[in-house]
Amino acid sequence: MGFYDNEIKRVCTNNPRLLILAINSIFKKKHSLSAKVAFLDKEQNSGDSEDTTFLDSLIEIESNKYHMEFQLLEGNMAIRMYEYAIKETIKDLSGNSNHDDKQCRYEINVIMPEQTVIFLAGANKKDYIMVNMTLPDRQMVSYKLPCISASMSVDELCEKDLYILLPFQQVQLNDKMNHISTRGEKAKLQISREIFEYHLCVRDKLEKLLSDGILTLDEHNCLIETFSNIEMYLAGKDTFVNSEVIRMGDKDYVAWSDRVREEGKEQGIEQGIEQGIEIFIIDKLEDKVDEGIIIEKLEKKFNLSIEKALLYLDKYRDSN
Repeated sequence: MGFYDNEIKRVCTNNPRLLILAINSIFKKKHSLSAKVAFLDKEQNSGDSEDTTFLDSLIEIESNKYHMEFQLLEGNMAIRMYEYAIKETIKDLSGNSNHDDKQCRYEINVIMPEQTVIFLAGANKKDYIMVNMTLPDRQMVSYKLPCISASMSVDELCEKDLYILLPFQQVQLNDKMNHISTRGEKAKLQISREIFEYHLCVRDKLEKLLSDGILTLDEHNCLIETFSNIEMYLAGKDTFVNSEVIRMGDKDYVAWSDRVREEGKEQGIEQGIEQGIEIFIIDKLEDKVDEGIIIEKLEKKFNLSIEKALLYLDKYRDSN
């Protein structure tokens, strides 16, 4: 889960507005989208105040605390979630010695954070876990712990304002890629196609959200980066799958650049083309492709002049 942890936490910390949209949707809240988001549970590393690791997603927005637990697969999280909530609650326990009952030494206020479990993969679409807690005096307290499956379709995620989960669609293929060494070439080709189908679906949705003004350019770029990182992580587990995904991507750059030119040259679309050129050049440079071949492909794939292709190559060669 370590790789996905890093991607989740980077997306959440860099996109506070999208995180608030998700929290408002999951917990039926109405927090201002410009509210400050505080990540409460973090640990300093190696004495560097700039270097922090978020131990878990314990978040505070407008004096409300939320615990968001991300899990790779479906499972019974009730005990772990309760244990975590109690551990965090104890840190902030407050006592009051002015109780009306004169026999009471003092009272303790236990206020647990609101919690949710988000499963990145798995088919279970049920909405909540029921937690039944029996207190020492035998009273029972029950509460629902909402569950979210990132495996729902991109349209379903958008309907629920869960844009922040869009980059994690390909995680559904994590188990297949973990067992890819046992598959034949035909099966590997099918998995490659599945990875790339997710690529097309999510990328097109993010481009639409950008052009419609639902995502800002920074949010769009961060989600695209996370999505690309996950794609490379999964495809990189097998040489054949990786080469097939790259080959499909080369063909897609042509179709994509043609399509966006037909749709017009609005700012968001132009920025999308620019990003496609950047990704293409950096990928080829990392693969140590001859620069003459890169320029030739830029001319064909993006309809660039030699002069323009050289300018782009110089720009991204230096940044790489």
